[in-house]
Amino acid sequence: MRTNPNRSTTPFNGADPQRLSRRAGIRGAALAAAAATFGLSASVHGQDTAVGPMVINRDTTVDFRADGSLTSTDNAPLAGLNPGPNLPIIGVNWEFQLRNRVLSWDVTGFEQGAQNASIGLRGQHTNSPAGHGHVDPNPLPEIISFPIYADFGVAKRMTKSGAVHHNDHWDGYAVETVQTAVNGVARSLAGASTRIVAKHRDTERESRAELTGIGSSAGRRQPTAVSYDAGNGTLSFQIGEINVADGVGGQTGDVDPAYASDPVLGGQMSVDDLHFEGLAPDGRYQFSGGTVTIADPGGVYHFVATFGEFLIGDTSRTGVVDSYGALTSISVTDNAELADAASLLLQDFVAKNVLGTDVSEELWAGIAVNDFSFSTAINLADMTNGFSSSVSDVPADALIFANFNIPEPASVVLLAAGVLGVLKRRRTRA
Repeated sequence: MRTNPNRSTTPFNGADPQRLSRRAGIRGAALAAAAATFGLSASVHGQDTAVGPMVINRDTTVDFRADGSLTSTDNAPLAGLNPGPNLPIIGVNWEFQLRNRVLSWDVTGFEQGAQNASIGLRGQHTNSPAGHGHVDPNPLPEIISFPIYADFGVAKRMTKSGAVHHNDHWDGYAVETVQTAVNGVARSLAGASTRIVAKHRDTERESRAELTGIGSSAGRRQPTAVSYDAGNGTLSFQIGEINVADGVGGQTGDVDPAYASDPVLGGQMSVDDLHFEGLAPDGRYQFSGGTVTIADPGGVYHFVATFGEFLIGDTSRTGVVDSYGALTSISVTDNAELADAASLLLQDFVAKNVLGTDVSEELWAGIAVNDFSFSTAINLADMTNGFSSSVSDVPADALIFANFNIPEPASVVLLAAGVLGVLKRRRTRA
């Protein structure tokens, strides 16, 4: 796999994302129905074209889903899609602009294909749920998948997700596409399937791990551990072998038989050092953000995710995730077919944790973001006296999973209602 570390990160050209369709709420459901299918070409950057169709299957104030395909063709004199033209997907409550990028085409030599191929998505959440005091529209900045080398004729799966925290809620959005680089009269990235998903989720203080879990457990061969240096306020991770892969947020601490021979088990997870920043508003300890990566020695798949901050409460709590970094960006690339050594584990992670495929409505409604988290047998905050003392090589479990917001217990709601009822009766008697 060949990549260019100096690839362009220039934002999409064209209209300001906040203006993309501020009119959508006015135009109403009739426009949404008319705009649901896109088979139109977008001709920008010379003769390059982007063709769907993309069909909007769901467009509510809290959820969005569109399915179809994207094929981007390079017809311009300048070789490559740098970037390619936009394909608009315009709904009433959500709007997106989708396009491919290809730095250049290799058409001679032993290796031939698309250099630095990727998928890009940006848009806005036009209409938030009523009654929450949200300010619309909420911009959804451009996200670009990890650039890969796409050999001609080999289907590649590219996924990119983003999450933006707006005051009291998360707006998550993602795109997955299966595309093949084609060396024809005009070179192209031809799409077999493309899906866009977006969601609006309120934030909750407590959550639990769900869906596909990937990570490394303490107490195994090449165990995982964490260390804290109070001198410079640095939290560091020594991640061992990937030995946790299941469908319940990593809570089994083991490998599900379906993933026993998955290529990800031979990969290496790494996490940036994190730096202590003080107390968060909710009383937990706040550390800087970082990146978690799963690298494939063979160069076929790639997983990289980032988090803006890491919060540490009680790392010894079980059943509740109290220490985590919310993954605001996830990029997963792989071969599309299992026959081509694609990872079933990564396919399931994307399908369930990122896109909500084959996940119950009730469960998906509670999934805010995906997390990177670690836990220890003894609370790390206690071991370090509130991160004022150093510790070394503390055994830990390090996991990536979907974050499910735990609803407020019904007993608390009923108690609150009962207290209000008593107060009302007292006021009546007075």
